[in-house]
Amino acid sequence: MKIVKLTSLLLLILTLKSCYTCWVKKSIPKDVSINIEKCFDSLSTGLDSIIPINGNYLMKYNYEKWNEKLKMNVKDSMNIEFRFFPNGFFSWRNFRDGNYFVKGDTIKAYKFEPPCGQTWGGSEHWFLINQDSSLTYIYYSSLKKEKNINLKKHYETERRNNLKNYSIAKFEPKDTIPEFEKSWLFETEWFECKKK
Repeated sequence: MKIVKLTSLLLLILTLKSCYTCWVKKSIPKDVSINIEKCFDSLSTGLDSIIPINGNYLMKYNYEKWNEKLKMNVKDSMNIEFRFFPNGFFSWRNFRDGNYFVKGDTIKAYKFEPPCGQTWGGSEHWFLINQDSSLTYIYYSSLKKEKNINLKKHYETERRNNLKNYSIAKFEPKDTIPEFEKSWLFETEWFECKKK
């Protein structure tokens, strides 16, 4: 009898935890939201008059991984695709969507982890617009800022060093454009600018 009660209690806790994780569709942590400079307003950003955006940007992330057979680290790489929509919507691979705006020669983008995952948060990414319409990945940071000064300096140094592992992002035109309106972000109450 005790085992049945404990099992029921455990199932209830897991269900509540799952519901809490999915609650991010409705809310966003304050320590994340205060670092978002611009909400999604669905207005034209003008980016399509500066660089082509009717396709994806592709860059490589180069890294080393352990090879058990060779008993040493070996070089590897991973392709990363992302896309800008004319209305300020930003899409990073694997449903990590967000918004962006243009500030001078820099695109500032936010991406948010999809709900019901292991973690919840968002990050900020900056891309320098080059003369040939390629993009250089120049900055990224969590929107949840580190308060410990020593850890903050450590993470900033680590991020700067890690940026060297990314190639220049080149544009690849695509015939079909995905429907951004199906993003999970449009089910939230915090992503779009509040209508006045």
